[in-house]
Amino acid sequence: MGSISGGIEQHMTTLADTSAPVDVGVRAARYLLIATLLAMLVSTSLTVGLEFAVYAVFLYFPSLRQRLWFVVRQPAALALLIFLAIIVIGTLHGMAPWPSRLGQVSGWRKALLFLFAAAVFDDQESKRELTGIYFAVCLIASLLALMTFVFDIQIHRDIGRGILIHNYATQSFVFSIAAGVAAIALLNRKQFEDDLLLKHWLVAAIAIVLFILDIAFVSQGRSGYLALVVMAGTLGVMLGGQSRRAKVLSGIGVLAIMLAVLAASGQVRSRITQAIDEMQSVEHSPHLTSAGIRVVLWKNTWRMIGDHPVLGVGTGSFHEAYQKYVEGGTGWQSSEATDPHNQYLKIWAEQGAAGLLALLAFIVAALTTKGITPYRELGVAILLAASASSLFNSHFSTFIEGRMAWFWVGALVMNGAISTSGRMPRRRDDGASG
Repeated sequence: MGSISGGIEQHMTTLADTSAPVDVGVRAARYLLIATLLAMLVSTSLTVGLEFAVYAVFLYFPSLRQRLWFVVRQPAALALLIFLAIIVIGTLHGMAPWPSRLGQVSGWRKALLFLFAAAVFDDQESKRELTGIYFAVCLIASLLALMTFVFDIQIHRDIGRGILIHNYATQSFVFSIAAGVAAIALLNRKQFEDDLLLKHWLVAAIAIVLFILDIAFVSQGRSGYLALVVMAGTLGVMLGGQSRRAKVLSGIGVLAIMLAVLAASGQVRSRITQAIDEMQSVEHSPHLTSAGIRVVLWKNTWRMIGDHPVLGVGTGSFHEAYQKYVEGGTGWQSSEATDPHNQYLKIWAEQGAAGLLALLAFIVAALTTKGITPYRELGVAILLAASASSLFNSHFSTFIEGRMAWFWVGALVMNGAISTSGRMPRRRDDGASG
């Protein structure tokens, strides 16, 4: 037993050896992944193409495969692999055509970004470079969005009038993460002293204001409001001081500020009031509404889960199975559906209780993973924001938000791949948090 435990301890992932040179494969993977992250903001086809380039790089370089091997042995990665295995097994039963089942499995490949990002963004410098580049791009995007909103400019048929990144919900999520980057830069000045923009505290502070203004007064994404509040509160608690009292007070203070800003926006108040009204009037509303259809979907999905609680209806079979629960109905309440707009209900309905437990196990494992401050705290905030918004959407499986969540949690929460010498780096406690 001693030799086994010693071997496990020897191979536990830790902070990377910053004195060791970074090989060509690691650099190539890092920049390809950064390019993939930025491509998510502008092009779905480019994103997919870059993802396959990432696969090729990891297959080609032995050092990357070695790093990946150590990553997949960590609890969060193991939980993720179990979850993905359950999704694959779920294709063996169900009523959907095989193309639909395999398409659903292919869609979940976005979760592999967690493993790839964890394997190469393993030290402070790589995490700082990643967050710095992302911040700079989002700052430019926010300035352009503000200009198009104020001056009512239409740059392109799909770009302009305040929304530059796909849609208002996605833009809110993207800018929430960027605001989080600026926040940790303000709280940890030394970490970002070499960054072109974030080394200036005034730039970081102004950027936070711009991002929040865009979310509150330009974008209309209710999930964005929720993501901003959850991320702000999480960072306020985790980085708010050393004592428990200081952390609690910091979290409360940050939450109060965020809620006050959102409450000051007539658009935010209107969007939330609209959702409440739509949910309350779902039974007699003559028209399909965004919030109303969610209530109908949740009710019918619960019925589906009640009929298939253990194994689910099978991967990719939600649409076909859902038809049974709206047959004979009239009006928009009997509309077809491919997603219940709740990630947890979707997983439970298709992959059964085992799938839901595996996803929850991943979330818990990622939240309890040790990492490098302040990046781990930002990663935790992103994970909690995605988890909260997934109560009203399927954000772990959507194209942009899902990729963002998997990528950032892997890059920020996880730490420590192997050194280029092929041996695990010496364990260090400086800069790590529990």
